[in-house]
Amino acid sequence: GSYSIDVEEYLIAVEACETIEAVETAKIEAIEAIEATIASYVALVGNVGYTSVVNALNASQAGDVITLLNNVELTSVLVLDKEITLDGNGYTLTSTADRAINVNCAKEVTIKNLTIVNGSNVERAINVIQKPATLVIDNVEAEGFKYAINVAASAKGSLIEINNSTISGYAAINISNGADYTTLNVKDSVLTGVNEYNNAKENSFSVITVEGEYSIVTVEGGNIVAKTTNEALQCIMGSSKGNLSNATIKLDTRLVLDGANSYLLGFEDYTNIEVLLGLEYTELLSVQGYCLSVEYVGTSKMIVVNQNNHSEVIDAAVEATCTTNGLTEGK
Repeated sequence: GSYSIDVEEYLIAVEACETIEAVETAKIEAIEAIEATIASYVALVGNVGYTSVVNALNASQAGDVITLLNNVELTSVLVLDKEITLDGNGYTLTSTADRAINVNCAKEVTIKNLTIVNGSNVERAINVIQKPATLVIDNVEAEGFKYAINVAASAKGSLIEINNSTISGYAAINISNGADYTTLNVKDSVLTGVNEYNNAKENSFSVITVEGEYSIVTVEGGNIVAKTTNEALQCIMGSSKGNLSNATIKLDTRLVLDGANSYLLGFEDYTNIEVLLGLEYTELLSVQGYCLSVEYVGTSKMIVVNQNNHSEVIDAAVEATCTTNGLTEGK
């Protein structure tokens, strides 16, 4: 048989097909470009994505939430200088600056759902430097090789709330000399202080170090762990300040003394410091307080360290029961 074709119509049809194919290719390329752009975002403010957390912070306004979309690596300090929430969204911030985050805001700042990894020289994971700041830390894992969380003297009168978090360092939390009237509330968290140093006179420290006058520290639930591996002492709570006065401390938590040089309290010289501990240890330590349990690891022992013309404290032996640990007599 035979057939005929209209050449002009054929060319028009071919051109139309090529146009459709070009349009589809353009659509695919556009989608890929959009996906690549979205993949490059590391933070979100509202519905706007940013390729760096610093750009997101600079673009944010008071009251905004900055949400991480990926892990973040920083070489300089991240300064939170406005009333915002930094939501890590389960991601990790790795910093090689000496401070990972500085809180420099006189209003409320929230850091949550974030892991802060100790880089090569991170002395402080979170450093509060403005007064009077309110800092809420929720579901955060933070590590610093000196103070994981530090309240500077310039942050006098701050309120620090820590919930459901894991904080570790030479000191987990340090309230600096001059950071008076600081209120620290910790709930359902694990605070760990690890002291690997020798020379007890120079390097002894505490998991929670309190040097601000009139500070109020409350820890409820969770654990506080003081761990030593060498000669220096590590206390659950203490001060390296020569004289600390007018502080109130309530520990309603599980205490773990891990190492021969791990102790409960380390206040060298003090005036009017009220320490509230568990009822079963009220007579032993001459303090009053709330329900508490203490675990002893290895040869650790509980003492009150002070040099303010007080007599040496000797802990009496206590027999173990089904629900409490026994104690041997010791200093």
